[in-house]
Amino acid sequence: MTTVGSRIKELRLKKDLTQEELAARLGVKRSTLANWEIDRAAPGYSQLTEMSKIFAVSVDYIIGPNQKDLSYVVLSPEDLELLRRIKGLSLENRKTVETVVTSIECYERQLERGDVSSKK
Repeated sequence: MTTVGSRIKELRLKKDLTQEELAARLGVKRSTLANWEIDRAAPGYSQLTEMSKIFAVSVDYIIGPNQKDLSYVVLSPEDLELLRRIKGLSLENRKTVETVVTSIECYERQLERGDVSSKK
């Protein structure tokens, strides 16, 4: 199973960054980053969002869809507001939102694989 730490290491190596370089960009010690990579500790929300920018991936990609322990995932105020708004919808409309999100995720995966081209 891919862990958060192994995903961070994989992304760092793909970007040809050393632990020191990535740690400096994130404003943390190299030892902190090393602990993340071996799953001894987990990055916080601000580090996850900064890594998502550095690596040009989503936070979800970094933490992975199969993560059982999401105790380190902190929702931003905007995320919480969106969830509150979705929760206020009827069940039928929540299912519609889920369908739309699933379609967008599918489209983004196709873009990543190069199966479709983006319209700009």
